[in-house]
Amino acid sequence: MNQVQQILHDAGMPTTTVTLDFETYHDDEYCLKNMPTAEYIRDERFEFLSVSFKQSGYDTRFSTDVPDTLGRMRERFGDNLERCTLCVQNHRFEMLVFKYIVGFEPKYVIDTMDLAGYVDPMAPRGLAAIAPRYGCGEKGTALADVKGMHLDEIRRKGLLEGLREYNAQDVNLQDALLHKLLPRLTNPTQELYLMRHTMGLFLNPVLYVDRERAIKFMETLSEMKTRNIPEGYEEDNFKDLAFARIMKGFLGDDLPTKPGKPTKNMIPITGADNLIPAFAKTDKGMVFILKHENELVRQLAQAKQDRQSFPAHIKRVQRIVTESDCRDGTIGIPLKYYGAHTGRVAGTGGINFLNFSGEDFMQEIKECMTPPPGYKFVVYDSAAIEARGVAWLARQDDLVQAFADGADVYCSLAQSITGMYTRKPRPADPPKIAAGYDIRRTLGKVGILGNGYGMGEERALEQAWAKNPSLRPLIDSGQIDLNLMRKIKETYRSDYSMIPKLWNKLENAMRWVILRDDFADVNDRIRFERDPHEAGAVLMRLPSGRCMRYPRARISSGTGGIVWRPEGSTKDYHLWGGSLTENAVQALCRDIVMDQLKMVEDAGYPVIHHIYDSLVVLCEGGDEEACEEVVYDIMRTSSDWCLDLPLDAEGGTYNCFK
Repeated sequence: MNQVQQILHDAGMPTTTVTLDFETYHDDEYCLKNMPTAEYIRDERFEFLSVSFKQSGYDTRFSTDVPDTLGRMRERFGDNLERCTLCVQNHRFEMLVFKYIVGFEPKYVIDTMDLAGYVDPMAPRGLAAIAPRYGCGEKGTALADVKGMHLDEIRRKGLLEGLREYNAQDVNLQDALLHKLLPRLTNPTQELYLMRHTMGLFLNPVLYVDRERAIKFMETLSEMKTRNIPEGYEEDNFKDLAFARIMKGFLGDDLPTKPGKPTKNMIPITGADNLIPAFAKTDKGMVFILKHENELVRQLAQAKQDRQSFPAHIKRVQRIVTESDCRDGTIGIPLKYYGAHTGRVAGTGGINFLNFSGEDFMQEIKECMTPPPGYKFVVYDSAAIEARGVAWLARQDDLVQAFADGADVYCSLAQSITGMYTRKPRPADPPKIAAGYDIRRTLGKVGILGNGYGMGEERALEQAWAKNPSLRPLIDSGQIDLNLMRKIKETYRSDYSMIPKLWNKLENAMRWVILRDDFADVNDRIRFERDPHEAGAVLMRLPSGRCMRYPRARISSGTGGIVWRPEGSTKDYHLWGGSLTENAVQALCRDIVMDQLKMVEDAGYPVIHHIYDSLVVLCEGGDEEACEEVVYDIMRTSSDWCLDLPLDAEGGTYNCFK
């Protein structure tokens, strides 16, 4: 066996590979650029132009008789092509074509976009980008010559040979990428399983969409766009230039700005030709004016934010409705495998199923999506898994033991910070007493969850305001300020001193590898080493055996700090011990939860979605109690490579998407 065959064999997949690519009719209007994939495929204009395929060990073949070609492939490899591993580029297109046009679903599939994502998660994954990046060749351009043409016209105009060369070249590039990238998976059996599971979430939908309710909700969102406009103001006041002028009038030189290219009319407001107002939802400037002491400024900021976000919410719900219309009232969950540097998935497909949190009305979107008749969703979330992971990686044994004992670590830190006894509020507590307990415990929670990665007090104060509504009045009034955030930070670092030491160890280890071309171990749990496949890249080998990759890692000649640059990017990313800790912890948490996902599926319960550190499981009505017990037990079970990391979970059963 060659290397690819050995990896497939070990993963329980057929060692014969078939690389395949469809070409289909498209024009300026009817194309994937303008339409959701399912809508394009289910449209009456859908038409095959050709198919090319390559079986391992054989030449690439091209055909314009797609049904006949696929029929012969089924005779050779089985009704669902179960005797081969199919390699495609962009499974969300190719596999939906198989499902809805051809009428069957290949059993074993690898997507070269997923392989490229594993190696370089922050780089573009289109074939035109990844083929030359890995030395496989250039993608052709002949498809543009047949835009808007049906097969008969392509033949009449003598363009069939160009289509053949284009289609066959795509297959050759995909096959070359398979052989180059598959061996770079550092935990291939697990990762191939996760790739296929991610495909399945999109291809085999179980979410039913209440179309009438979703349409009604879109109407509600349209009406909500005009909510909260303060008296004396109107819709036009919230256009960018007008709003900047209004805020300049209130804030003067304190108008929040950020680097950018302003219009000529904006320059007098920002005072520079390289600054624009910082009014985006995630800008620190928007957080500043949302907390401003002047109530009218706060109201105007909220109204501005509504006008920026509501069109996106409406478009999102419309996408859900459109997708479900094309898929018999159901919707698949599109996730980008290895969408983040840590290996976690990312939202995609114009919907982002990872982000239905935030404002209260977002719950309505989720309630528009329900399980199949007679089924329920069991949803469980890992409790404080990142805080546990930080303590475990750092060998902060007392904190690890506290988690194992079920101690309330938020209260423990709160007592160290305030010197006052703290516990969870109880129903019988007088309101003032309960409020005091709640505030102190929340401060402890802010400390435990926010300080593991070296967050500064300014950022901590912003996060405390954004994530903890009970603290907002105290922050707005100045009772909770930077001095208190500084005390929380210093107390955390003093009480759990092994965690700051972990930051230093990780940073020093990476420096060592960059400067010495050697390897370096940290706490016998993390190893830094050079990437054997690419000069200049450094690998962080995680406790699971999986590696995170840092291309072009080096010491900055300007700052002396560590920087790295993802493939296809012109931007350097800075690293220090805190950010390396964050990467390592989020990555190991991902690996734990993905191990749990497989265990839940092996127990007979399909995982129909996963959001960071939580699992959404489908179970039959009446089986909720048994399902909850299985999921709860599994999510409190550590992986084989971290058996001494104590875990906990919480969750329940629901009648709608969570």
